[in-house]
Amino acid sequence: MATDAPRTAVVLSGGVAKGAFEAGALDVLIERGIRPSIVIGTSSGSLNATMLAGAVRAGRERDATRRLLTLWRDDADWMHIFHLTLRDALDGRGLSDSARIVELMRRELPAITTSALHHVRLRIVVAVLQGVRHQISRQTATTFEGVLAFEDGDFDDDSGRERIYNAAAASAAFPVLFNPVEVPGLGPCYDGGVVNDVPVKLAADGGADRVIILAPYPAELDADKVPRGVELAARLVDVLIHERLYRDLQEAERVNLVIARIHALATDGVLDDEQVTQVLKAFDARPLEIITIRPARELPGNAFAGFLHRNLREQYMTAGHDMANLVLDDLAKRDS
Repeated sequence: MATDAPRTAVVLSGGVAKGAFEAGALDVLIERGIRPSIVIGTSSGSLNATMLAGAVRAGRERDATRRLLTLWRDDADWMHIFHLTLRDALDGRGLSDSARIVELMRRELPAITTSALHHVRLRIVVAVLQGVRHQISRQTATTFEGVLAFEDGDFDDDSGRERIYNAAAASAAFPVLFNPVEVPGLGPCYDGGVVNDVPVKLAADGGADRVIILAPYPAELDADKVPRGVELAARLVDVLIHERLYRDLQEAERVNLVIARIHALATDGVLDDEQVTQVLKAFDARPLEIITIRPARELPGNAFAGFLHRNLREQYMTAGHDMANLVLDDLAKRDS
């Protein structure tokens, strides 16, 4: 079975309606022949990730990206996504259940996953309301990040796909707008972006050599704006997302620097090649190439405005398409 060299992971972050940016970028990646073996999604990115991973499984990536563009343009509005439930709203659980999102996936994914040709791993991040308990230094510790793992055969039958639909719906369940989604083994779960909106480390832990991050957040925030009220809350969310991504990128750079220094010891005759291999294995250190595809500046509108305005979603897709081309062109020039 053919695999990519290097082994490529695609990480799809959240962004609510701005997830349309990722659809535009994915269209370019697939057009340029990039086939990931690992796909990781959180929040609205989990819906894109589900379609992409299913398409990789069937070798139909081009069909999937074209379909994603159509879905984001024509079906990503309030009427197609939200299913208001008065009882749950009065109970304070959320304004909508995830029924329409699940139905959309039931309609779209089986039409793509028509064969089993390639190996693929899908990881979906959710926020676990009741927490997941672990042991750290013999003491109980609780994380609220849940990671649901799927691969290969999970895409090949209805029962496996239903588990994927449920996981993706949970990851995309933005608090207050949606009810929590019950996930077997974890309990009620919400939007994965609450706990990890750009899960780079999952890609590294999964054995990726190259990670392509698609995120609708610019590398720099507009420092001249002084947000207030709702805009302040949105900016604080942006701060949390940027800080975690910054730290992940910084850690990857640090590991790559350490690896380079260890190889330099072999060049200087301090260690031989076998000793270098053993040291790297002992510390589970592997070089990781990270490619980020993000808007050059903040996308217009807030995270929800795109549900009301089709032209905004089209702008997001165009921005993703253009930025992906720009980044990949720069990489091609660097490598030539």
